[in-house]
Amino acid sequence: MTARHTLESIQALRAIAAILVVILHSYMHLAARDLVSNDLTTFGVGRAGVDIFFVISGFIMVYVTQNAFQTPGSSNSFIIKRFIRVAPTYWLYTSFIALLLFLSPENFSDGKSFNISHYVTSMLFLPYPTPHDGAIKTILPVGWTLLYEMYFYCVVAILLFFPKRLFLYLLAFWFIGSCILGRIFFADVWQLKVYTHPLLLEFLMGCIIATVYFNRNSIPSPHLWFFFGAALLFVSMFFDTTPKWRVVKWGIPSFFIVIGAIYWERMYSINIPTILARLGASSYSLYLTHLFTINLLGFTWRKILGLEVHFSVFIVTAVILSIIGGHVCYLLIEQPVTRWLTRAVKKNAEKTTSKSLA
Repeated sequence: MTARHTLESIQALRAIAAILVVILHSYMHLAARDLVSNDLTTFGVGRAGVDIFFVISGFIMVYVTQNAFQTPGSSNSFIIKRFIRVAPTYWLYTSFIALLLFLSPENFSDGKSFNISHYVTSMLFLPYPTPHDGAIKTILPVGWTLLYEMYFYCVVAILLFFPKRLFLYLLAFWFIGSCILGRIFFADVWQLKVYTHPLLLEFLMGCIIATVYFNRNSIPSPHLWFFFGAALLFVSMFFDTTPKWRVVKWGIPSFFIVIGAIYWERMYSINIPTILARLGASSYSLYLTHLFTINLLGFTWRKILGLEVHFSVFIVTAVILSIIGGHVCYLLIEQPVTRWLTRAVKKNAEKTTSKSLA
């Protein structure tokens, strides 16, 4: 199988994953203001949205590079496309929040303030211990996941120089080996925490799914795989919902959900709700912008209603407004910028080619 098309099941999962994160952060917004319990026994599972994203990312990277291995220029082309897809909109929102930190740090909690080193490393997708608590984060709170994404993209770009048949073996050796070495020798080295973190194994899970997908036309009862993964996520709500051991608690369920969903679509041609597929396309903008929406809603809500309503009303409202805001930002910012940069890179490549042939 070499032809590629948009998998609507993947788009739907991206939308669901983003919404899970929005629900979590909406609840955490209220908890930080002592308006609800700080116990995340139920809502902590929203963190699994990130794990689903990582598994999906691993799948997509293999899916889009099937014919790119050992092809001249494929590694450069791959990293440029990924860069265009991820960096510009992230830079925009990172710079916006950096400006807010610079102008009005008093409006941020936990003693946050503008720090030039933190801003530069965030823009370069490099790990950096935040000045106020020492944790490895980016200025844009949700941007920490992109440190892992960009590292994964760089690894894939390197592995494109090797034969396709070796890709999964080399990636497994790289990620599993680095995680083991990190745990044994570099547990306290913050510069290496991202590059040796077990979360990298979730990208590997997605790559395994893609390899299976391109070599097997079917798997037994894919819907049962999907519901088994969903059941595991549900059960996880009744246990410790901190990120500790998240690869086991949420990564493995995400593996079953993703492989079940894509084979369910392939084998039974299920109809994915159009709205989920469209929201999947704008899920990146939703992910990047939803904290702005939640905080703006919280500020407005307190001024008007004093938050004297059930927390579920606030969360539902936050999800709806975040979805709308994210989709608007996708249509007005992410999509036009991505298209413009793609055309500019293509035009430049054509000019370079024509000059070399002249």
